[in-house]
Amino acid sequence: MKDPSAAELAPLRPPFDVCVENSSKSVNIYVYPVPHYFFQWTSEIVQHLAEHGVSPDDFEAIVMDDASEVTFSRSSGRPARIGVTDDGRVLFCVFDWVDGAQTEVEPRTAFEIGN
Repeated sequence: MKDPSAAELAPLRPPFDVCVENSSKSVNIYVYPVPHYFFQWTSEIVQHLAEHGVSPDDFEAIVMDDASEVTFSRSSGRPARIGVTDDGRVLFCVFDWVDGAQTEVEPRTAFEIGN
């Protein structure tokens, strides 16, 4: 089986549709990239989110979800994401980017909106 080279994969955009062939069959592989972020949690922010009924897992799921809406906090100007948790709550998650590559996240606040 021949793996596709990086040059062959470079022009592809999500969802990727890569056909890998061997002597007996052809297989389509669909790869949906997941953003990789590093969250900088402190006991203070975990407690603050808990006061709003938001867990670190909920926060991370919203920030990493490509389907969540990218926006900014009107009060602080910080980046934010609006998304739906597994249990159906709509959360507004505010954070700071720690690095220029936008891979390290410092959570600031989160709360349920709507209803």
